[in-house]
Amino acid sequence: MRLEEDGLRITTARHRLAKARALVRKYIPDSVSLADELIAERREAAKLE
Repeated sequence: MRLEEDGLRITTARHRLAKARALVRKYIPDSVSLADELIAERREAAKLE
């Protein structure tokens, strides 16, 4: 929920998440999987422990 000059705007969590994903995708190529990168980083960290 957000108060704007001309009224109150109500959006769903799903809509806000889709908007956030679209913003992030501008900076990350389609060929890159953030989940895969995170998993690889965690595996490397586990090796060092």
